[in-house]
Amino acid sequence: MVIGKLIEKSNEILKKSGIQSYRLDTCVLLGKYLGVDKSYLITHKDAEVGDTDGFFEMVERRANHEPVAYITGNKEFMSLEFDITADVLIPRPETELLVEAIIKYVGNRRLDMLDIGTGSGCIAVSCCYYCKNLMADAVDISPEALAVARQNAKKHDIGRINFFLCDVFTSFPDKEYDIIVSNPPYIKKNDLPALMKDVGRYEPESALCGGADGLFFYRVIAKHAKTRDILAFEVGAGQSNDVANILTGCGYKKVEIIKDYSLIERVVIGRYR
Repeated sequence: MVIGKLIEKSNEILKKSGIQSYRLDTCVLLGKYLGVDKSYLITHKDAEVGDTDGFFEMVERRANHEPVAYITGNKEFMSLEFDITADVLIPRPETELLVEAIIKYVGNRRLDMLDIGTGSGCIAVSCCYYCKNLMADAVDISPEALAVARQNAKKHDIGRINFFLCDVFTSFPDKEYDIIVSNPPYIKKNDLPALMKDVGRYEPESALCGGADGLFFYRVIAKHAKTRDILAFEVGAGQSNDVANILTGCGYKKVEIIKDYSLIERVVIGRYR
């Protein structure tokens, strides 16, 4: 079957399954399967593809609403490619806003940072990649997630991150940092069943559920964090004021809220000085 027909058939399957991004997903999956970029697919629609079974297995997985990143095993974040498995939350564009704020603050200074709930390592690795003097510790409760994070640090030749298995509820890191950053689970427990299929069916619940009101992790981290200056969070829509109040209640004198490109208040940063 030629590339053009593969694209048509995949688009048809995904569209019938309710995948709104079916055109984009088809290109990403086929490009991954063939090891080519989108421009190749556009300019070689008459090129014959011999074995198509593997590609349509990928399409079927997507038709069942499995996220593309889990199918391809990678995701771009901060212009870097990260390896992704079903053990970690898929990096999202809104988290780039949090990373950009940290990068702007650090600049060329030699500072140390703690990344809580590192998952794929996208925050710690990206911050260290763009801030050459930044040192980082990254913790997660999942050994499988830490394995992915270590792999991504190695992939981008970042040797300035120490990874630790840690449950912050029982053994919060006993060290003072210049920066503590986290994109914690913030979905309300009762809202989990209503999540879109791509998220609710496949992404790890431990990386999504933030307790009854979605604020459980913010309270724990803000209470125990030992930071010389900054505590920075990604927050869910409508949570910014609650998280800002949590930080103020824990002694942070200056709190900044940053909106994303959809004008949703997405990042909350508390400063001691």
